[in-house]
Amino acid sequence: MLSPEDLARELEQFLPRQRWFGAKDFVIERVVPHKLEVMQSDWPALVHSQMDVLLAGGQRDRYQVPVGLRPEGDPALATIDRDSVIALFSTEAGAAYGYDAAEDPELAIALFMHIRPEADPPSRVEPIQGEQSNTSLIYDGRFILKIFRRLSEDPNLDLEVTEALGRIGFRHIAAPLAVWRDGEVDLAMLQPFLSGVDGWALAMTSLNDLYGRGGDPSQSGGDFAPEAQLLGMTIAELHGALAEAFGTW
Repeated sequence: MLSPEDLARELEQFLPRQRWFGAKDFVIERVVPHKLEVMQSDWPALVHSQMDVLLAGGQRDRYQVPVGLRPEGDPALATIDRDSVIALFSTEAGAAYGYDAAEDPELAIALFMHIRPEADPPSRVEPIQGEQSNTSLIYDGRFILKIFRRLSEDPNLDLEVTEALGRIGFRHIAAPLAVWRDGEVDLAMLQPFLSGVDGWALAMTSLNDLYGRGGDPSQSGGDFAPEAQLLGMTIAELHGALAEAFGTW
């Protein structure tokens, strides 16, 4: 459906524009196709790509880009952010625009169902804004899918630690519900989404209270003592859980 060489050539311009691309200070010498898999052939089409990025100085990184394809003139293309569009491609079914599939709600749901096929299809999906190294999508306010962009033959540390803590019943993390792997390569994980108070906003409010009252902590409405005590207890529990999961460091 999509030529791996054509996609690799266009990704040389596309990747540096993405916030999750981790080599912005390097010049891309070449993008080489590693693996291309058609996940959905009907419109909108979905193609999963893994690409080796050769950088100036000899560094070589592997990235994954799930590619959505819609035919030229499809009204849904108007909702895709311009920086997420890769290029106009020639396909066996005609000209089609390729773009980051994570930006397309219909294809984001297709990714969810690929990873957890036994689940009921979600009806709503929204991205988490501002993430740098990964892409996270929230489904129906209940699930969060974290797509790892930069891939490694080694286990993904985020996933490895979360899985290990989940296995021993550590209660302060959302254990993965499903994991997407290609052989030994971790591609994504799906977890329950724990919504609640924005911790950063809460901390800033307490600091504003503190400095608004002249900087005397005893006069501040932002007393962090209970939170600090709870944090210390949680960290102590975490250290014990990590030691149980991975052994003494």
